Amino acid sequence: MDPVGNHNRLKEAHEKVKVHDKMQSRFMDLVAHELRTPLQSILGITEILRKDINNNDQNFMLQIIMSNARRLRRLSENILDITRLEGNILYLNKEEFSFNQLVKSTIADYITDIEYNKSVLFEYKNFDKEYVVMADKFRITQVIQNLVDNSIRFTESKGKIVLSLSDKIVHSKEIVVLSVTDNGEALRPEILSRLFTKFSSDSYYGVGIGLY
Repeated sequence: MDPVGNHNRLKEAHEKVKVHDKMQSRFMDLVAHELRTPLQSILGITEILRKDINNNDQNFMLQIIMSNARRLRRLSENILDITRLEGNILYLNKEEFSFNQLVKSTIADYITDIEYNKSVLFEYKNFDKEYVVMADKFRITQVIQNLVDNSIRFTESKGKIVLSLSDKIVHSKEIVVLSVTDNGEALRPEILSRLFTKFSSDSYYGVGIGLY
């Protein structure tokens, strides 16, 4: 038995894994960047066309294009965030804003988005109290979108999604809690232990990176 030799082989294997992970992250980063550039053009030009076209059928098709382009843009943003998180280069730009209004404006986008227009009813609970928070508005929006995306996918047409706010004290600080509840299909018990791991998905929808 050669302890030194075993140690060297383990070290070499570890280095190979690190190189592989770095290459994988770099590839995902490149893919995300390559997706973003054409998507911005698609969204911009389609929006201009939609304003100039009065034909309802043509307008409907343009809305479908925009809806799917926005979906791809969210995917590319999530992929970019994975590389930033794993490279410890994800920074937060904090500002003060109304959490209530942010939730409502995010949901308003879903209501007008043809991709998600499946007659799902959104209900607000405990929104009478105004919560002003200090946080990264863009990142919080992403969190809300990922939670709502999951609810919509598992909620049947004419289903209901309830968004409720509450507050509690954690380590002497007041925090706001947003709960997103739906009456759709429940998660399978076997996925709960790996729910927040990369590429974990409970369905054929999505790639399992939003919650991660």
